Amino acid sequence: MDDRDDGKTAEPCGQTLPPAAAARCTRVAVLDNDPLALRQIMAYAERYHPELDMLWCESDAQTALRLALAVPPEPDVLLVDMSLDAMTGADVCREIRSRTADIAIVGMTSYDTARFAPEALYNGAQCIVGKESLAGIFQAIRTAYIGDFHAIARNDGTVSLETAEQSHERIMREDASAAGPLTHFSAATPPAASHADTDSPHPSRCGKTGLPLQMQALMHGTHRIDSLSNRERQTLHALASGIGSLRQVASMMGVTVSAVKTYLFRCRIKLGVADTADAVRMYVEYEAQAAQQHREHDLASRA
Repeated sequence: MDDRDDGKTAEPCGQTLPPAAAARCTRVAVLDNDPLALRQIMAYAERYHPELDMLWCESDAQTALRLALAVPPEPDVLLVDMSLDAMTGADVCREIRSRTADIAIVGMTSYDTARFAPEALYNGAQCIVGKESLAGIFQAIRTAYIGDFHAIARNDGTVSLETAEQSHERIMREDASAAGPLTHFSAATPPAASHADTDSPHPSRCGKTGLPLQMQALMHGTHRIDSLSNRERQTLHALASGIGSLRQVASMMGVTVSAVKTYLFRCRIKLGVADTADAVRMYVEYEAQAAQQHREHDLASRA
């Protein structure tokens, strides 16, 4: 991080708060497992942004969730580091967004923002920023609170096309469907395309697949099942084996439902498909082909 204690005046954001937003201090909370980053963020806020009410800073995800959701006052904006310990930043985003649309979420990372942007935005963050610029982080806080991301004139996949309300509604629908039965997939009876993963309350912002355009942009090319991680393959295998719901898959794998949804999201990105049904079908076909090749190899070796 830079922009700290350099004797310079903080750069203005170029945005004016509406009267309702300016009536009180914007309440901000921070979750980051890096103590140095926490100190730098809090010190920068104290020096350059006295108009902000920095409620608390936390290094533990579960404690941060409890403070944000159950201990008043509620933050207006939550800064979330994407690289945490027990939970991922994406999991934290989803836990918050599944409960409320009232907390704006800004993801942040020391790594390439493109690495974490798809998961962060899919799970309810309004934007993601790099931690190299404290001025940039605080501009994102202000913009997230106002909700006017047109002020950020860039099209690099780091700003959500959904409002907090829109992502809250979508995630609630997804969570409600997670308890329902899932289709059993087999090589003999490939699944029909599912619309559960592609429904969008705002089709004007989506392409033919129904996914937000920023996600479709990432789905270029066709990737082999070999590109999936072990966890991602385990998730597809569980669905292909007839596990009844995402909750059951999560229980079997010893992870949260949010983590399962994140694995499935990564599968769709890596495989270049728009819905989970197609990802499972590709997995089933891949496994069937691998089994057939193995049998042919055995027969050839015996000949």
